[in-house]
Amino acid sequence: MKVARWVREETVGKGLSPGNHLKHQAGQDSISTSLAVYFMSQESRPARRVGKASRRAKGDRMRIPRGKVRGMRIAISEREVLTRRAGYRETGMSGSGRDGWKRVARHLASRLLRVTHGLKHRIKYARLIQRPASSPRAAGADAQGSRYVVQLALEGKPHHKPKHSIGTGTVGGDLGPSTLALVPQEGEASLQVFCAELAPDAKAIRRLQRQMERQRRAANPEQYDEKGRIKKQGNKKLQWKHSKRYQATRRRKATKERKLAAHRKSLHGRKVHEVVALGSTIIIEKISYKAWQKLFGKSVGLRAPGMFVDLLRRTVASTGGTLVEVPTRTTALSQWCHGCGKKVKKPLSQRWHLCACGIGPVQRDLYSAFLAAYLDPANPTPSCARYQRYWEGAEARLRAAHERTTQRAKEGQALPRSFGIPRAGARLPKSPGEPTLEPALLLRRGRLEAWKERSEPPLL
Repeated sequence: MKVARWVREETVGKGLSPGNHLKHQAGQDSISTSLAVYFMSQESRPARRVGKASRRAKGDRMRIPRGKVRGMRIAISEREVLTRRAGYRETGMSGSGRDGWKRVARHLASRLLRVTHGLKHRIKYARLIQRPASSPRAAGADAQGSRYVVQLALEGKPHHKPKHSIGTGTVGGDLGPSTLALVPQEGEASLQVFCAELAPDAKAIRRLQRQMERQRRAANPEQYDEKGRIKKQGNKKLQWKHSKRYQATRRRKATKERKLAAHRKSLHGRKVHEVVALGSTIIIEKISYKAWQKLFGKSVGLRAPGMFVDLLRRTVASTGGTLVEVPTRTTALSQWCHGCGKKVKKPLSQRWHLCACGIGPVQRDLYSAFLAAYLDPANPTPSCARYQRYWEGAEARLRAAHERTTQRAKEGQALPRSFGIPRAGARLPKSPGEPTLEPALLLRRGRLEAWKERSEPPLL
């Protein structure tokens, strides 16, 4: 079988664990595929059309599952290797198999370090992946608006960029639906909005959803009753007609969602590397993110904290660190006080820890991250004696982190309620003098004073 779509090569150096192969192979075990491979930079254009389709059923969109293809032969043809920085010039490299990969690796050694690192490792298998495009007229898309790529899964660990440093020590973290508190054993503590740069165009998405609903109703009037409700037909599945305009609107909405997901993934990766730069051992609480979906569905759907933890787990493992997830039932970091050793359950509205023993007031998320930072990974049970010698130095760092957060709120940054900072009062300027008046008010006050001076009788 040959791929009859636009093919773009992607080299992915992923560490493969046992059982990482996908379950659905769709009869690809006996397939032997030969592809002309083009190496491109991130700013490159789509490659040429490769091959022809074989035995495609009518109406089949050629959905290619992500699966292992045994016996795949990757051949380096005598065509040019396209790279943006090389100016799309012909290289004249030929060969197949391992020798071809070595020639390509030498050619790209000074240009694409990530690709060069991947080509030094053994190829585990190749995935043929179908990805939706914005429209059929998009670059590299077929008539149905899809792109097809070849993704190589290689043996070993992914390439580590020099700009991403790896820290030493232990870091405690407290992850919320919209917040992230980090307290390392040595260094500054921080309390930040999780994925603060993520700003979805909710108004445009709602408009597209309403448009799709109108188009669906116009194309399927028989599916609705006189009150506009969908007719129930028991266990029978409803057959919906989708017009071309409806499909175009659906693609526009999918494009916005896809861009939002790509932005979220980029922010997750950036934040993960910031956490790894603080320490090699990260301790967080093991949380049920499905329960969060029921309580904080909108925030979890936007920021995806579970995906962030999965990416953090993989990145920490690839850099030689450790991610420790302690159970919440035994630790109860948000309820426990290291001064008296008592557990007091706090409501979600209470964002400050203040105990009668003298501990506090301290922001709740920062205090939980502090308790996590000094837990023993072998025995994650909080102990009063363990925290006494660290609290004096950590208290000042926690207060400094909260002061920086308060300063951001005064500057106008919108912060969630879980920070414990009043929204309106945090943005009011605290000045002992009189408030400054607008120019129009100053002019009016000046005119009134002049009129009073003229109306008063002269002094004798």
